[in-house]
Amino acid sequence: MNRHSAFPACLRCLTLLVAILIAGLPACLGVVTEEPVPSVTDTKIDAPPVLHPPPEDLETTTLSERTAPADEPLLPVPPGPLLDQAQVLQPDGAARLSALLTAARAQDVWIYVLTVPSLGVLPSRQREKLESLAKQYVTAWTPETVGAVLIFDGEGGLMSVETSAEAARRFSDVALQIGLREPLEKIQHEGLSRDKLERSAKAMADALCRLQAQSRDENRRQRTTNLIMAGIALLGLALALWSATSGSKRNAVKRVAFEQKTKRRSHSAY
Repeated sequence: MNRHSAFPACLRCLTLLVAILIAGLPACLGVVTEEPVPSVTDTKIDAPPVLHPPPEDLETTTLSERTAPADEPLLPVPPGPLLDQAQVLQPDGAARLSALLTAARAQDVWIYVLTVPSLGVLPSRQREKLESLAKQYVTAWTPETVGAVLIFDGEGGLMSVETSAEAARRFSDVALQIGLREPLEKIQHEGLSRDKLERSAKAMADALCRLQAQSRDENRRQRTTNLIMAGIALLGLALALWSATSGSKRNAVKRVAFEQKTKRRSHSAY
């Protein structure tokens, strides 16, 4: 081969080798080339997703609304004073309690005892539920009479008592507190379920019958006092009329006597 013709070929190979080395130098040195940043106009922004409302038949109630039981309708007025739905009382105890409450009706005191198997609510709401039921039943069952409703929860052993509006109107709050509420509060912390229920009902009947008797005695004394005062007033009026009438008659007699005496004097003068 000619020495002069081989030189250009070697030069081209050397040039190619230098170009390859230059192209791979940044990668060997760890140099990262920056890519062009797209402009705002070139950036594609996805639209936010559209939130569709839930269908009307979709259940959207909260957990408390789903777990809270619906209010059951009130029971009608029972024919007797005892409605033991939870079967708390034994037959002999139920008979004694019914006889006691029936005897109280002879004194115009209407007491109902109702037991429920379960309230259907959480333990933290049982007291509130029981008191609400007692208020509703005493309004529905004793609207215009002296009475009370005792509700007993057979599941939790809780008890609630509410007196009627007529009892609150006829008896003072102090009398109800001392005669009824305080004895019931003591009984609630004592005894077993059946014993507590029977003793509470008996305490209610005794307290309301005693207050009813005291109220009647007070009304009787008040009527007697009113009659005596009215009699005294009539007697005073009668005495006043008699005094006025008798005084008029005496004056008339004196006037007639004076006229006759005057006439006699005039005749004797002639």
